[in-house]
Amino acid sequence: MAVYPVGVFVTLTFTSGLFEVITILNEVSPVQYQLMNVETGNVIRVNENFIRGIIKP
Repeated sequence: MAVYPVGVFVTLTFTSGLFEVITILNEVSPVQYQLMNVETGNVIRVNENFIRGIIKP
């Protein structure tokens, strides 16, 4: 079950910056997310253990 829906903004435990959830890969365990850095546009893939939490707009 995905905890962070597509379109929310999150922060990560290992880097600064704001990331938007763009894809949920829930066929793997733990669930992985593709996140886009809102400043650079870089896309990274992390599992849910590295997501610190949702930033409320």
